[in-house]
Amino acid sequence: PAFIERGLVYGNFDVFGVDWGTPMALAKEKLGDQYVLQGNMEPCRLYSKEATTECVEAIQEIMGGKRHIFNLGHGILPDVPVENAKHFVSECQRVSGKK
Repeated sequence: PAFIERGLVYGNFDVFGVDWGTPMALAKEKLGDQYVLQGNMEPCRLYSKEATTECVEAIQEIMGGKRHIFNLGHGILPDVPVENAKHFVSECQRVSGKK
């Protein structure tokens, strides 16, 4: 997050992927007007449907009406149950009002 804090993000792109180690509120504050933000749910949250719902709701609350693409802040782990990954997608649709 240090490069974000110092405003050292430059490039010819529209979407900025936020990893799970970077606070989404910080990314929104520093980059939210310049880029569409993508991410940043910690992938291990997918092991628990309750933790997934909690995290999705927290990200939606932080982002409010700002442009955002729900995604993980890193790759999905191979042993995550498919049902839990589907729950993540459903929760993203629910909180964003998009299906």
